[in-house]
This record gives sequence, C-alpha cells and structure tokens, in this order.
Amino acid sequence: MQISNHSQCYPENEVPYLFISKLPFLISKNYDPKTIPERGIILLPLTTEVIISFIKDDLDYFLKLSKPDTNFTNFGFYFEERPDDLYSFINVAAYYGSVNIFKYCISSQTNFIILPQFVIAGGSKEILRICEQQGIKLVDYAVIALLYRRDDIYEWLLEKVRKYPSNQLYFCTETYSIKKFYEFCQLNKKALNNSYFIPFLIENMKEEIKLFAEHIIPTYDNVFLTKDSETLTNLFKNIEEKNIINLFYRFLDNNDEFHMNLFLQTHSFNYFTLDTHSLEKIKTKFPNLYQNLLIGAQNLLKNDVRPPHICNNFVSPSDADFYLEIVAEKKDMDNFIQIINEFKNNVSVNAAVNIVKTYDLIWPSVFYHFSDEIIKSDKLISDMIKHINLEKMSYIESKYQKSGKQRNSFIDLMNYKSYFRTFVQKSLAYLNELNPLKICNLMILTFQYAPDCMKNFNLFQITDCQTLDDYIYQVVNNKTFFSPFLENIESCKSLIAVDHRFIMGMSSLASNKEFVEYAIPLIGRSEHRSYLHKFLMNPEIKKHYTVQELYANVSRTNSILFDYIELTKEEFDFVHNENKKAANRLYKNPKNAVYVPKDKVLNYAMTTGNYGSLEHIKLTTKNIASIEKLSTARSSFPLIRNEDFRTNIHTNFIINLLNSNTKLINTEDAILAINELITRRKSEFQENKIIPWFKYIIKCYKLTEFLKIAEGILDKSTLFEIYQRCHYPFNLNGVQIDLNNIEKFDGKTVKSIYENFQVPHDYHMKYLLQVIKHEDSPDIIDYIFSQSKMNIDVFVDKTPLQIAVKYNRPQTVLYLLNKGAKAGYIGECTCLSLTDDEEMKKILLPHADIEENNKYLISVSNDNDVDFLIKCKKFIKSNDNIVNNIHFHFNHTMFVEYLFSWEVSLEEAFSYLIPMVQENKII
Repeated sequence: MQISNHSQCYPENEVPYLFISKLPFLISKNYDPKTIPERGIILLPLTTEVIISFIKDDLDYFLKLSKPDTNFTNFGFYFEERPDDLYSFINVAAYYGSVNIFKYCISSQTNFIILPQFVIAGGSKEILRICEQQGIKLVDYAVIALLYRRDDIYEWLLEKVRKYPSNQLYFCTETYSIKKFYEFCQLNKKALNNSYFIPFLIENMKEEIKLFAEHIIPTYDNVFLTKDSETLTNLFKNIEEKNIINLFYRFLDNNDEFHMNLFLQTHSFNYFTLDTHSLEKIKTKFPNLYQNLLIGAQNLLKNDVRPPHICNNFVSPSDADFYLEIVAEKKDMDNFIQIINEFKNNVSVNAAVNIVKTYDLIWPSVFYHFSDEIIKSDKLISDMIKHINLEKMSYIESKYQKSGKQRNSFIDLMNYKSYFRTFVQKSLAYLNELNPLKICNLMILTFQYAPDCMKNFNLFQITDCQTLDDYIYQVVNNKTFFSPFLENIESCKSLIAVDHRFIMGMSSLASNKEFVEYAIPLIGRSEHRSYLHKFLMNPEIKKHYTVQELYANVSRTNSILFDYIELTKEEFDFVHNENKKAANRLYKNPKNAVYVPKDKVLNYAMTTGNYGSLEHIKLTTKNIASIEKLSTARSSFPLIRNEDFRTNIHTNFIINLLNSNTKLINTEDAILAINELITRRKSEFQENKIIPWFKYIIKCYKLTEFLKIAEGILDKSTLFEIYQRCHYPFNLNGVQIDLNNIEKFDGKTVKSIYENFQVPHDYHMKYLLQVIKHEDSPDIIDYIFSQSKMNIDVFVDKTPLQIAVKYNRPQTVLYLLNKGAKAGYIGECTCLSLTDDEEMKKILLPHADIEENNKYLISVSNDNDVDFLIKCKKFIKSNDNIVNNIHFHFNHTMFVEYLFSWEVSLEEAFSYLIPMVQENKII
C-alpha cells in the first residue's frame, strides 16, 4: 500500500484552521467534484446509521455496501447539510477513531491520501502511531488537538519534538482552549511579568482573549475557578458587553464549564442576542444558569429597556406580559410594536388592554392584534374606547405592513374592517362617558368604518354631513364643544396628530410658538397641508420670528413658514434683494403679491396655476379674459376670491366651478360663489341647481348669515330643503320646527310640510315612517302617497305595510291592503311574522298568499301551547313522542315560519321532520 503524505499541503508557518465546529469541512483531495460521474464514485450520506457504524468500528457493515468491482476509494461520504463536501473512507475512519476500518484501508493496497487533521481530531493513539510510522508529520497540526480538546494528544505530540512551539499561547487563544491557556500562564509566571512579553501577548491574541489576559495576568491564581462575586466583577467590569457574550458563546462547548463564571447579571440582556440553538443549549444543559439569565433580565427591565430578543425565551405568557408592561411604562413604541407583532401568542388580551391604560399611544397596535377577542367582551370594549388614541394609527399600520407577519390577504383585511365596524357600533353605547378628545377619535373611526352610525354624534350638535372635512368643520366651529380643547395645548397637539384637519379650528393658537413648531413638521407634508397653509397666514405667527431667521432656515422646516407668512414692504424687499428667485415663493400669501408689479404676479399665477395669489390684485376685463382662456374649473376656484373677477366673469364659469366637485373648493370660496349667484344672477340659472352645491357650505360657520341673505331670493321649497339638509330650525306658519329631529314630527306637521313645500324624494319614506310610528292616520298616509307618487310596496328595510303591522296600526293596514299592498313574503319575512296581535292576524289572513291548512294553523295557534299541540295531533294520530319532540325543538312561531319557507302542507312537513327527530338530527 502507498500512503501519500498530505501534511505539507499548507504553506509553512500557517496554522491549519478547521473552524470551531467539530464537523470536518476539509474536502479530501482524492476527488475533483467535476469528475464524480465519470469516476464511478459511490456517494454515501453520513446518516446516523453510518456514523454509528464508524463509531462501532463495524467493518462488516461497509463490506456489505461495497461491490465486487469497486473498492473503498470509490466511496465519497458527505454530510446531508453539506452535500458538496466529500470525504474519503480512510479520513472519515480516522475522524471517528475506527481502528479496524483504518487498518483495512491500509492493508487493501489502495492509494489513499491521509489528512493529519482528521487523524488528530479522531483522537485514536493507535491510528496516530500508524501514521507516525508511515512518516506523516503530525506535530505541525497540534493546534487541532487543542481545537478538539485532545489535551493528552497535544501533550504527546509536543513530547515527540521535546519542545513547546513558539506560538503555543497563540494556539490556545485561537482555539479558545482556556485550560491550556491557564496552564501556560501558571508555568510561565516570570514570563508573564516580563514587560516585553505582555505587549507581545496583547498584540497577537484575539480581542476577547486579549481582554481576558489584561485582567488574568495580574491575578492568575485560580482566577477561573473563583466563586467570589467581587473578584469576578473586578475581573470583567471593563470588558465590553459584546466581548463577554462572544466569550460565553465560545466556551459553551467547553467541558471544563469555565463559562459558568462568565455570567454577570449586568449583562443579562446580551445573552439573549445568542442564536436560538445556543440558547436552547443553555436552557437544557444549564437550567439554573438559564433561570438566572431570565431573573437578571427582568430585574434590568425596570431601568433599561432593550430589544425584544428576550421575549422569545420567556418561560410563560406572564413573562411576556411583564415585559410589555415595562416597555409601555418606558413609552418605547417601536419596541412594543416589534414584540407584540412577533410574540402575540405569548401575550394575553387582558394584559394588552390594561397596558393601553398606561400608554394609550399603542392603542392601534393592541386593537390590530386582539380585535377578534376585544369585540366579544363589553368590558374590553369599554376599556378600549375610554382610552382610544389614534395619534399613531397610520404609523403603526405602516409598521405592520412592512413586517414579516403583515395582513397581506384580502380576507384578513376584510375581517379587520369588520371587527372595527363592530367595535365602533358597540362603543357608541359609551359615547356619553367620553371626553371631547375621545369623542373626536371615535368620530373619525365611525366615519371610516361605520358611516351609517354618524347620526349618533347629533347629541353633540355635530350636523349630519357628507365628508369628514364637513364633520371636522362642524366640530371646530361648535364653540361649546370645541372651546375646552383650546385651553389645553397638549390636547390640541393630540388632536391634530389624530387628524391634521383639526388645525382649522386652532387659529387662536397661532400666538403659541410651541404649538406652531409642533404643527409645522407634523402637517407640512400631509395631504391636508392646505389647512396648515391657511393657519400660517395668521399674522400672529410672524411675531415669533424675524424674516431674517426664516430666510436663513429656508431649507429646513421653517421653509413652510417662509412661504406663507405675511410680510411688510421692507421685509419683502429684504428677501427680494437677497434672492429674487426666493421672493417668488412669497406669492403663496396673496397679501405679499401686492408688492410686485401686476404683470409679474399675473405671469406667475398663469404659469404655476397658483391663482390664489391674485386675490388682492386689481384685474381689468382684459386680464379676466386672458385668465379665463388658460384656467380650468378644477384649478381656478381661488379666483372667486378676487372681487373684480367674481363680479365680471360669466355666470357659466361660476356654475362650472361649483360643478367641478373637487377637493380644491373650500367652504369660503363656495359661499362666495353661491352668494354671487343668488344675489346678482338669480335670473341666469335654475334654482334647483343650488341644492347639490350646499355640500360645500353645510360645514361653514357663515351658513346662518347666508341663509338670512337667501330668504326672499330663493323660492320657499328650495330654501326649506337647504334648511332641512343643514338641520337648521325652520319657521313654518309661525311655528318653529326642529329639522334636526324629524323623528318627533306628528302627522299634522308632516301634512303641513307637504302642503307648503315640494319635499325631496329621499325624504318621503322618512316622513311616512314618522306618521306610522306616531299615529294610525290613513288619510295622512294617503296624502303622502298622492304627493310622492311612491309605489305602495316601496321597500326601505321594510315595506309601509310591514311597518304598519309592526306598530299595530290596523286602520293604516286596511288602507294599504285595499291599495294592493302585499301581505305575503317580502324580503325574508312575512307580515304575519311581525305581530302577535290576534286582531291584526285576522285582518292579514284573508290577504296572505299561503295555503288554507297553514292559515288554519295560524288562526288557532294562540299563546296557549296546549291548544297548538292538540291541533297538531289531529294531523298525526300516533307518535305522540314525535310531536312532543318537534315542539321541544321549535316554538310555534318558528315552526310556522318553516312551513311558509317550505311551501308544503302540515302533513308533508311532519312527514319530513319525523325521520329527522327519530335520528336526533334536528338542530
């Protein structure tokens, strides 16, 4: 046999390195992976069975695997996790100390390449001697013995050369062989005190060991084995936390367990930065140490909140609850989001809701993850709504969208919206218990997820509107409701953080510099920044700054201020002289444009489309004609503020402005346009076009003034509709009626309204419902139908007949039936199912479109259940138990409803139910 000595494959003086892992990742030089197919190599994974066969030195097992025309050189072993790395038979045998297999390979007269690293790592002295006899130089690889903790082999190899290598200390540190490092220190006390040796040692050692050495050298006596906490503290106090953890990680496989002395409670958090495998090893191998880590980390939480690696390793859900509570106390939102997003299963819903009471900014985060549980509990809903805070809602939702556990399915999104809707609907029961700030938060949620419930806010004099802008206008202009906000700057900050549009009611805070500097960066880049621009035009804001300050900071946040503040002529000239291009930006405040020649402002407006800059500019007919040619209705609404333009432009242009239906139209502009039309151009447009435009002025505090102007100009029906849609009190024939509460109208009031005005089509059913609710007046019902031209079976939730049956109005029911109203199925219920009144049943039965036997059943099914059973028994004379069983599962109302839905006779129904009852399948 010929054995190739591969010991010289590394350049001289280089340390062969196998990493810290005990798996041999050096590929045998026998094979070139590209030649595997053509060489007929047998690939064999190192499974548990194969490895055990090596460990048992089971030669027969491998002889069975071989074929007559192959030998052991054709085997290529590999680990399943690294299929591209192949190892020869003899090297794997050496690695696992398989003496018999190794000897067989040698005796097989096959040319093998033996790698000394595998021989030393395997630790078999017999194999070592065989290699030594074959002239393989092993001593150069003594470091491998240190790496695999083969201390006896390390000593044996060094004895062979009768000297210690010059780089022995380096070997010890490179392989983290602390025992040998300590022995070296013990044997070389004098050397360690040598002033030349210590700098050399520090220069050449790894960083972690270097830091150890700096503290070990002065106190080398049993320093590793000490249990004295003061000694340990002094030893490690100057070592960086990350290096402590690196040392701990390196010593984790050290059987000497020196790492047990590396634990310091002050570093508890850092141990949780180790990988999961290492933490599991700590947990199973050193459970007491693991508990100490947990206790130390929990103690540190109260003073030092860190990343949430620890949360994944808490023993019970209560630990995660504890951690979240501490994070909430520290107001650490990002940490809270990360933890609850990753470890929701370790957090209880009750604990999460209680945490909201401590730190309500995380309200959206808690609802996001626990909405399905919250909506099932009235107590949780009550707690959540009383601490509602939507300031960070968009920020938190964006965080979740970027996370790995985002709600990326359509179904999840629909569920989320559905949960919000249910939450809002149930939360409205607590509306009277909320302060104004919480009411505004709930109002925004309601508009977004349950708009049909907005009418509940009428209690706070918030008028029913079409857009959230309108509702916010109503809120900020309701002095009774909104004034308390303005007395607390923190409440105002919270409110504009929830929705930037609330700043439209905070003009009085322009004198507060703290509020101004909070609002500018918050709102400056949002879609609602136009409200901020108007706020910044308040003269009070300029008092906080000089124009020189603003100009100097124009590239930062104050640039928004610089664009919109009102300047004096001297200040404008200062900016113009400093930078003529920067002066153009000042036109955004129209009061500054008056300092510029008209032709320049006109050119700027017509080039940029910023027509608001022309508000105070004197325009000629020619100027107006030029503007009209270039502008569009959608972009030129601000022109209506210019008095010359408003009074001289064509009527159709104003009408087109109002019809453009754009967000660029604000309330004040709309009121100016409509005022122009109804005061000066009444003959040029149809009055019925006025109504749709009022969606722009419903929100305006000038509405009362406008309606006063409109009286005597608009016809009374148009005026009444405006009052009604704006929910304003109206004087009708000397009596003031509250159009905000039509549910209180009686029949007389409703008839008077129909006699005096043309009622909008969408109000007919509302008035009809009020009459039926309050009284049994078929004459008024007839009058409404004659005026409205409604179908007798018009369906809005229920038909008029169903409503009359529900409120037990027999005269109205007879009137509707005589007019041809349907008494059978409409929607999912019959008129009969809406009443228990026997007289009403008698009225309805002749008109009901059902079979005679079912009519008979209904007519005899009084509240007395015994009568019901007797009549049923006439249809089936036997099987009393069946009848009783049916009665047990169905009360008579449910049973009748089933009969109607099947459209079968009673006998047929029973014949269908009997087998189901007998087999106990009835639900």
